Amino acid sequence: MSNETKLCMSCMNEVPASATSCPHCGFNGSQRNPEICLPIGYRLNNRYVIGMRKDYDGDSASYVGYDCSLNCMVEVREFLPVNGCTRDPKDYRVNPKLGAELHYKTSLMDFCELFKNLAKLTSEQNIIRTTDFFEANQTAYAIMEVFDGITLREFLSLKNGKVTYEQSLLLLSPVIDALYSIHKVNLIHRGVSPDTIFISRSGFIKLGGFATSAVRTKGTEVANKLFSGYTAPEQYTTNQFQSAATDVYSIAATFYRCITGIAPQDADQRCNYDTLEPIADLAPEIPAYAAKAISMGMILNADTRAQSVLEFKKILKNEYVSAEEETDEEEREQGVSVSGRKKTKSKHDKVRLASTITIFAVCLLVVGIFVFGIWKFVLNGGQGGEAPEQQGTELVVPNYVGEDSTQIVRDNKNFYYIIVPELSSDVPENQVIRQEPAAGTAVEEGTRTTITIYRSKGNLVTMVKVTGLHYKEAYEKLNAIGVKYIIKEVDNELYTKGYVISQDIKEDEEINASTRTVTLTIAKTDENDDEDI
Repeated sequence: MSNETKLCMSCMNEVPASATSCPHCGFNGSQRNPEICLPIGYRLNNRYVIGMRKDYDGDSASYVGYDCSLNCMVEVREFLPVNGCTRDPKDYRVNPKLGAELHYKTSLMDFCELFKNLAKLTSEQNIIRTTDFFEANQTAYAIMEVFDGITLREFLSLKNGKVTYEQSLLLLSPVIDALYSIHKVNLIHRGVSPDTIFISRSGFIKLGGFATSAVRTKGTEVANKLFSGYTAPEQYTTNQFQSAATDVYSIAATFYRCITGIAPQDADQRCNYDTLEPIADLAPEIPAYAAKAISMGMILNADTRAQSVLEFKKILKNEYVSAEEETDEEEREQGVSVSGRKKTKSKHDKVRLASTITIFAVCLLVVGIFVFGIWKFVLNGGQGGEAPEQQGTELVVPNYVGEDSTQIVRDNKNFYYIIVPELSSDVPENQVIRQEPAAGTAVEEGTRTTITIYRSKGNLVTMVKVTGLHYKEAYEKLNAIGVKYIIKEVDNELYTKGYVISQDIKEDEEINASTRTVTLTIAKTDENDDEDI
């Protein structure tokens, strides 16, 4: 930067030294940061220039910054719980308020742990990287890269509100990979949503929006910042354990939003009255296994939800394996479980375990040889010689057709189940219509064959035309096919009073009469006819 230019303290672009305002953002130098914050122009750690405060999330402030060593714009995050601290105007040190010392100290430790661990993820390309971390002014600072992109929410608005399942997989697979890396360093994001996922013009995707657990949990001593529809139910209380499954809920909810174009019902509301419409109903075109994965990811009970992002991703892509197969060698070496809790064994424990296994294996081998000898002897009528070759054990697929899908007794040892809802005009709701493979199909025991069960969603009917009819005749036609209706009266002199002007479900459209209601707009009748309506 030459003597003829200066930095804009709002956007960090170079502007002429004589300029009174920035031609890029309009900053004119009269703006000031709040007193609790660092002042504009402050040089932090003899390297970073502080600009305008851009955001606040409960326990930290974010500033526009400039890295004088690398000559680039950065984001500076300062631990600053404004309700529990003050700042000395002389040396800018942050001091906890009287009585808030313990909370300040523990919250500062959480902030440090979060960004120190994020700074370790230097090879993870799908997160907003923490490039530097240090303590100063009796608080702590994280320096983060600036990513030039728009949020996923903004991206969806450019795509008419939603994308296909295949497109959502391309968009969010990098986010799942980023979450996997985060969980490996024992962190939980707790804020995955369309507002914390960013997309560049070249299509590169990064996850941001990192915050401490206190900010992402309701009922803590700091102002929380939750994302309605994407925050997991266990984040609405301080009494429930949070784990990798917490992030599974959020990423599944984000898939739901991308594919359906509809924001999911708030999890806290779902716990009281769950009206979340199944994604299989809203987007019947997506694969059954994908619908199952998203539904499993959004289960309210965290213990029965998919427990890791890898498990969720494998079901989502129809590549499901057992939890034992899912754990890779690196995780086992590090002793990290899918919930982010360390499991370590001492060297002595490992040696003792290995010895026990060896002794057990030898005993088992001896017993096996003995039993095998007796078996051969019996099969040969007490004579020596070779025993007949044993054939592999086969099972047959059970018949589920006609059963209540909610009452099916599942053989989870030998089969993996996918339930697919399907409209039916003659099969009662939840009753199994058909299955694949068919009942009686022979399968090898222990191979975990997938059984797809198609259950009835209820009564399928074809909508009739009632527009232009008198409302009484319209009622009769709708009652005859079992369709419920609601009435909306309007003043309209162009139509005869009492006649149907319009219907919001078109003629010949197939609907589920158990869940859909048609709205009829009727030309307002005389007052003495109101009882009939």
